[in-house]
Amino acid sequence: MADESPVFVKSYGMGSLASTSFRGGNASHTAVLWNGFNINSPMYGQTDLALVPVTASESVSLQFGSSTALWGSGAVGGAIHLNNYAKYDKGVTATINLSAGSFNSYKQQLNIELSKKRFVSVLKIYNASAKNNFEYNNIYAINISSEKRKQTNATLKNYGLVSENYFKIDQNQEINLMLWSQQTAREIPPTMLQEINRSEQFDNNYRFSSAYKNNHGKHLTTIRAAFFNEKLKYEDATYNYSETSHDSEFIIEVEDKFQLSKSHSVNAGVNNTYVSAITPNYYHQQNQNRTALFLLYSFRSINEKLNTSVSARQELQEKNFAPFTFSAGADYKITDYLLAKASVTRVYRIPALNDLYWYPGGNPDLLSESGYAQEAGLKLNVAKKHFTFSSEATVFNRDMSEWILWLPGITYWSPQNIASVWSRGIETNNKLIVHNGKTKISIAVITNYVLSTNNKTRYENDEALNKQLIYTPCIADSQKLQ
Repeated sequence: MADESPVFVKSYGMGSLASTSFRGGNASHTAVLWNGFNINSPMYGQTDLALVPVTASESVSLQFGSSTALWGSGAVGGAIHLNNYAKYDKGVTATINLSAGSFNSYKQQLNIELSKKRFVSVLKIYNASAKNNFEYNNIYAINISSEKRKQTNATLKNYGLVSENYFKIDQNQEINLMLWSQQTAREIPPTMLQEINRSEQFDNNYRFSSAYKNNHGKHLTTIRAAFFNEKLKYEDATYNYSETSHDSEFIIEVEDKFQLSKSHSVNAGVNNTYVSAITPNYYHQQNQNRTALFLLYSFRSINEKLNTSVSARQELQEKNFAPFTFSAGADYKITDYLLAKASVTRVYRIPALNDLYWYPGGNPDLLSESGYAQEAGLKLNVAKKHFTFSSEATVFNRDMSEWILWLPGITYWSPQNIASVWSRGIETNNKLIVHNGKTKISIAVITNYVLSTNNKTRYENDEALNKQLIYTPCIADSQKLQ
């Protein structure tokens, strides 16, 4: 993902935390969607990408820019879509993948698919393990003789299964049932300032979802439901310490798409999400209920040169309304090779449960983040007999108020509403493919320049004013040659 797009992935190595930064945002500003359901943890507001295997979905796509009006709280910088879909009437197939790498790293994967005209069943089983016992130079070692160190307490074990089942009731109706079960055991290695560390983390995730689709003429009705259950257990043998955090989430959504004409369409729907979480670090079990109404209008001109869309979303959390959000965007085909695009969006993110209730440090007085985002760009696409060239440049701007950021205090870290954060930058994506017979050469250059600064002072002589936010990357770039 980091090599194929301008997304910055902050990874601490195999098996350790991996999170994203879209356009100067943090991990909680990225919505990770599994078949349309947001799988970000309601407790800490993000998804650890190290726990998302490639086999979990048939396709992975990135949606750049703010899309809160479509996907709700958290889709501020962008969204990652993990999608599964049925391929009917393909018979029976089975694939096995085995891989091995340095430091006792092994992966196994088995996929079995039964595909009939009206029924598809897919079973994916995967397993991964690694010792991660590599050598490194400890630049903080007190004694020169101890600079060379072998990583300890870094074993990873990750296994799970994905079950997909699709059934065509008739030509217009389809129902599916999916299960994604995963268990992960990770040892947490010592820092450079520690001699040893004996702590471990165990993650257990169960995700169930089902969807019913009815395509009746100009209407496409979709009814979806999901249940997510997550358990995280932390242990430290040195201090004989253990604690377990547990959350569950139930989501139901009804959506209807009206095709008014060849040029006009409307999507309308309602979503209800109920969350329950408990941990020793909360005073008591926390429950949260959110209901949202959303609407999307799309227009495509007869000559297909102009595409526009307007969307809106209003969410009710318990008895309080979240900020009203909207999005308006358009793209116009200037020539057969050149496309122009622009959009403006209002965005928001409600605090995660840990932001509000974690003890010590949680801040129940936190406000929801809200702001506005704009972007504009040009896309060039030239296809000739022996080569294809595409180039896209996008400039973006986002102003967020009440930005939530955990900052160090005298005795512990605590989340605060920073007055205002200004994120702006430019992305480019350039690709040249030269082909001659069976030979194909592909060259891609991707660049990303972002600034995310605290735009207003919180108190007198605030040294963070106009400075880059901590732990938020400023520049990321990549290039690829095949």
